[in-house]
Amino acid sequence: MKTSLTEKETELMDIVKKEWLSLAFEKNKDGINKPLFEKGINWLYTNLLSLKAPQVIYCDSILSAVIQITMVKDFGKSIEDYKPSMIDDFVNGKLPKDFCEKMNNNLSFTSTYCGWTNFGWVSFYDYFTKINVINHEHFNSYIDIIKSNVFECFEFEEVVFAVEPPVEINRNAEGLLHNPKDYALKFKDGYALYFINGREFDGKLLTKGFTKDDFLKETNEDIRAIMFEIVEARGEGKMMEFLDAYEYGKEVIDHKNGEKETLVLYRTKETFPELSDINGNTNVPLCWLKLICPSTNTTYLISTDASFKTPLEAAKFHRDGDVPFELEYSWLSRS
Repeated sequence: MKTSLTEKETELMDIVKKEWLSLAFEKNKDGINKPLFEKGINWLYTNLLSLKAPQVIYCDSILSAVIQITMVKDFGKSIEDYKPSMIDDFVNGKLPKDFCEKMNNNLSFTSTYCGWTNFGWVSFYDYFTKINVINHEHFNSYIDIIKSNVFECFEFEEVVFAVEPPVEINRNAEGLLHNPKDYALKFKDGYALYFINGREFDGKLLTKGFTKDDFLKETNEDIRAIMFEIVEARGEGKMMEFLDAYEYGKEVIDHKNGEKETLVLYRTKETFPELSDINGNTNVPLCWLKLICPSTNTTYLISTDASFKTPLEAAKFHRDGDVPFELEYSWLSRS
């Protein structure tokens, strides 16, 4: 059994890593290597599934694939009935409700073993194949499917829908899909997906915008966090202008694992007679606690109580209800 690596084998790690990263972030615009994909998928069907080689339909986006599958599978249409304008119809809410419901169901047919989600583990075994630690016949054939750069796949008994990789990808410094000003992923047919710090969100927040009232009425903290990032991307402090608020407390917490966390309190200049704080005082302002999630780097603006004088008070109050208020606010680790 191999217990150590040679200098060349160690250097090969970085080479293999760059090869796989290049597929996603450099060769994505080249699209699927069709001969390589068809070689791999034909092997899969004929050798492992004992089926005939399937017809392959190449789709310019995952949405295009799901629309075409739904047309054929659920509405008796043919592939020729598909029109690229159906992408815009879906985005603009013009496709029939029953059609969209079937589309949503058909998303469950996405492959678990053909597509970009397999890059991680396949690249791992690709390296060990290259240094002759393993030499698995089936893996050596299967890897053709993944190296073809197929983004996603939908397999049926006689036909396979293969999705082309996105032509544009935007990420943050940590490598997460991210763009608070526009799409994070864009496909060949124009269909786009929106992400902030790796979290997908409804692109209408960007394309159609939202108001201060929309933000105040939103109860989902993750969506509010997305709204914060979108507004703040216009310039530091823009969110407070948007809310007509100001900073009235800031603290840096030194955690026991050596990390620092900045907590900030904001409140509106305006007060509201219908509002009250936890002490029963009325005519109080709207208040928020700003904190950054250490695991996702997502900025949250959490609605808090007007009675708090310091960010630390607010942070301790918003912990899980089982945590006593008197307990120190300091973590030993992120988990």
